[in-house]
Parts: sequence; C-alpha cells; structure tokens
Amino acid sequence: MTNILLIVLGLVLGCLVLSYFFIPARLFDVLVLFTRLRAKLNVRYCDVDGHRIPYLVGGDGPPLVLLHGFGADKDHWSVVGRYLTDHFTVYAPDLPGFGEADRKIEASYGREAQIARLKMFLDGLNLSEINLGGSSMGGYLAFMFAHRYPNSVNKLWLLAPAGALSAEPSEFMLALEENSNPLIVETEQQLQELARLCFFKPPSIPERFKKVLLDRSSRVADFNRRVFEEIFDSPLAIEDINDTLQTKSLLVWGDSDKILDCSGVKGFQQKLLRAQTILMPEVGHLPMIEKPRTVAVDFLNFYAGKN
Repeated sequence: MTNILLIVLGLVLGCLVLSYFFIPARLFDVLVLFTRLRAKLNVRYCDVDGHRIPYLVGGDGPPLVLLHGFGADKDHWSVVGRYLTDHFTVYAPDLPGFGEADRKIEASYGREAQIARLKMFLDGLNLSEINLGGSSMGGYLAFMFAHRYPNSVNKLWLLAPAGALSAEPSEFMLALEENSNPLIVETEQQLQELARLCFFKPPSIPERFKKVLLDRSSRVADFNRRVFEEIFDSPLAIEDINDTLQTKSLLVWGDSDKILDCSGVKGFQQKLLRAQTILMPEVGHLPMIEKPRTVAVDFLNFYAGKN
C-alpha cells in the first residue's frame, strides 16, 4: 500500500514539474484553485447589467462582501479568506470589467455604474444587510456604497482605500503626473515595478509565472487604460462629500504604501465618525496579502467589539 501511495505521489509531483515547464498557466491556475479550496471558497456565477460575474463564496455566518482594487480580481481575497470563512459567509466578486468578468467596450465602469451594479449583485443574492470590505479602488466603492445605502451596511472594512484628495502624493501618484501609469502592465520591467510599489517586500515570482501574469495583463492593458482614464477623469473625493457616515468602520493602512500614501487615512477619519484605525508597520498597499492572518484577526476583533 505504501509503495502504491509513493508511486501516485511521484506521478503527481512529476505532472506538476512538467506543468511548470511546459504549461505554466495550467499550474498557476491549479495553485489559485488550491488557495481557494484552502479558504473554503468556491466559484459561482451571476448576471449583472449584461455582465457575467464570477464570484467566490464560502463559509458560514453573516455576509461579508469584499471588493478588490483596480486591475485586481476576486482572488486578492483568497489568502485572507482562509481566516474569515469560519466566521462569515464570504462573497468576493470580480467587479465588472475586471478579472474573469465580462468587459464591454460600450459600457461605463466609472463610480456610479459600479455602485449600481454592486446593488444589483447584492439584490440578486438577496443580501439586504451586509458587512462590506474593500481594498484600494474597492475600498472607495465600498465607502461610496455605504454612503449611498447606509442601512444596507452593518460594518465597513476599508484597506488602503482610494479617494482621499488630501493625502500626501505617493510614488504612484507622482508617476501619474509624469504620464506613466504603473497599474498598466505590459512588460516584465513594469511587472517588477508594480510589485515594488504594492509590497513592502516584493514577492519572488518564478520566471514562468511571470510570463503567465504578463500574458494576462497585456491582453487587457488597453481596456484597463481606458477604464482608468474614465475613473480618473471624473473623480469624487471623499472630502467633497458634505455629510458623514455613522457606520462602524475599520480603516487599515500599511505605513509603507507607495500606491496610496497612508496620510489618506485622515480624510477618511473625518468622514467616518465611528471609525477605528490600524496603521500596519512595514506593510505596503495590500495588507490582506502581505499579512493575511494579522489583518483577519484585527477585523474579527473589531467585529466582536474587542478593539
């Protein structure tokens, strides 16, 4: 019996090695699937405003809806999801225009369109009262949704959210002023630069996985460029909103964020009257990926009223 198990294990490992060298995209997808399964998350689909939307769902407990940032996808939440699904039913959609969701040339992907689609998504799943989290652009959309529908959001979880005009200029914002957008990736050098901007300690990416990431990002580069211009050309800073939110909120920011400077937290603190703030040392723009366990425990403590 032991010999049979060793043979099977050897065959599996052999297939993985061959996949890495000859079909790295397939192995990359297997690793993504493994991360989802470890977090007890499965993919389901729904139709929203003419878009087919894949979303991750799993766990047990009150609903927690998580929104990814620009150019990202639902799997930005898979790692931290491992620590959340024992406490919440987690929903993590690909926002329309991103990830594996439909992209339509004629459609709008600005603030108002995405807020409307988020409401349709929630209504379609019969989620009337949720806990809502978001990272970067997703954090901005989460804040705006809570402002628009305050009775629908129980607690708000914002991780390095966009939208604070009063923040100090970051490396990313300075690059935009020089007509360079690090979020649009078409070359290996651009991929490395984006990793440097996003993480305090950029991860080491195997060469063949770099090619997978570059292939997928370059395919949508022109589309992402157009969507970014639409968003950036019609901004609504949180400072321009007259009223404040009473929703209990947790603000999380890495003190080494090079995409959105952590000084932006002050703008959100002025608009969120019942906010708690955590500034994470030696963490970049994606705390839920760099420090998933810590981020999850902080949110669980906040939700339980322990902070």
